[in-house]
Amino acid sequence: MTCHNARRGLRNDDNFAESDTKSAGRAPHGSAQTDVLMGENAYLVNVGIRASHSLVEDTCVICHMEETPPPDLLSYNLGGTNHTFFASPDICSNCHGELQDADSLQAAFQASSDELQDLVEQAWLEVIGDLTDGGNTIDLIEDDTVVATITSAADIEELIFGETHGRQGLTVIFTAGTTVGPLRLTDMSVIDGTGATIGTINEFAADDLIKAGWNWNLANNDGSKGVHNPPWVFAFLDASIDAMIALLGG
Repeated sequence: MTCHNARRGLRNDDNFAESDTKSAGRAPHGSAQTDVLMGENAYLVNVGIRASHSLVEDTCVICHMEETPPPDLLSYNLGGTNHTFFASPDICSNCHGELQDADSLQAAFQASSDELQDLVEQAWLEVIGDLTDGGNTIDLIEDDTVVATITSAADIEELIFGETHGRQGLTVIFTAGTTVGPLRLTDMSVIDGTGATIGTINEFAADDLIKAGWNWNLANNDGSKGVHNPPWVFAFLDASIDAMIALLGG
């Protein structure tokens, strides 16, 4: 638990306003299992909602290091045990009964995750459209070099939301076929009509868009697809979806 956490300090609605623009666009570290297990560090939801799994003695070992034969490709003369640390999909039945496995829960998680990602991408496209309609352009920067410029939302075939280098990020696929990214939000500079930089794109986003982006990354960086803390994960995914639908005017 010391290693497998979001590593970004306390993150919830109560302290969101204390984050400066730069840190507000961060993403959780890529191993946020402890945060999810303990029900901490998400937005738009009550925090401190521990998973029942967190109350199981030696919970990580019980599920993730069950003594099982190793996959052939990872074994030496078919000796030893499973060191992959991947929990067997049917291990849930050890506690929850023979009919219980992770498949249905993880399928529901994937559907919610995909819906939220799509809504976040739509919301970022609206931000870009509002900025460019207002006479601004957006420089996309890699290694301190402008590699492309968005002059209109019509330039964009698709946005893909995710994270890169510890920050929320976007991949931009242009209608001309060029793909740029993934880029940190802080590497997307807004340029006004005079050629002056007036900020990075995350400075022009609604708070709920930044929060929903963090939540999406938290849920996916956990890696269990909801299994570690199902009620809480679905609560913050659903709240994020509702927030994005409201932001988009739906």
